[in-house]
Amino acid sequence: MCCGKIIYSVKTWWRNIAILLIFVLLAGTAVAADEVLRQPGGGATDNIRRVLILNSYHPNYPWTRDLVEEARKQISARFPNVEYYIE
Repeated sequence: MCCGKIIYSVKTWWRNIAILLIFVLLAGTAVAADEVLRQPGGGATDNIRRVLILNSYHPNYPWTRDLVEEARKQISARFPNVEYYIE
């Protein structure tokens, strides 16, 4: 009975560490991306930002099309020179 609680505790500890590590990595990536976008030219030499949108479903589904359109609208509102690649 005692060993079962210890094993559960170790599994819980590793799961919490994994979740924390993923959060730190994602937060660090977001901060780095934000810094690149704040630089003159946004990290691009020709001042055009390139955005890749990957769809899990067929792009002709109405709800997928609506999501892509809204994403393009929101991105274009902040960054005027955007080149989209939609897959």
